[in-house]
Amino acid sequence: MRATVFQDLTVCILSGALLALSAHRQLRDAPSIFSGPYFRETVAFAFLIFLPTGLFFYVQWPDWSWLYFVDPGAVPAWLAGFVLLTYPLAVLAGFVVTAAFARGDSPRIAWAVPAGAAAGLVIVTAVAFDRFLHATTYERYQIARGGRFEFPQIWESTVWIGAMLGAGIFVGVPLLYLIARNLRPTPSASPSE
Repeated sequence: MRATVFQDLTVCILSGALLALSAHRQLRDAPSIFSGPYFRETVAFAFLIFLPTGLFFYVQWPDWSWLYFVDPGAVPAWLAGFVLLTYPLAVLAGFVVTAAFARGDSPRIAWAVPAGAAAGLVIVTAVAFDRFLHATTYERYQIARGGRFEFPQIWESTVWIGAMLGAGIFVGVPLLYLIARNLRPTPSASPSE
């Protein structure tokens, strides 16, 4: 997990899309994308897992969370709150769009959502790779862009390493559990005896 605003939004979309794809058989036969446990569990996952994770990283490392493209001191509190709210909304958007495609006439097009999110994650990471690797403030980063100034490497911070590992477990374990559970055949899908 890469806990910056730009990378996390693509991870959120990807997570929602993977949850929908893992439950595509169940969603195809459901009366609505929003009925049944799959949408409700995705809502819970989005608000109980991604929102607190994003909030933690934003509060702990606000300059790094914006990858030094935005000065967090210039971002009004309401806008920062809105940006953090987009995390769970991006999970839900990934789920709903993928589920709608999976239920449509061409269910294979549903793979375009996670593929697009994964491509977006690769592009954002490639464009901002150097920014991702350094821990500093927005001001110091802007000053250093004009000359040779050495930033501390982000992984030199044991707090950051622990936070990233913890976030990976906090997000990854429930996500993998839900995906694995969704992939199991439902009792109605099992062969009749």
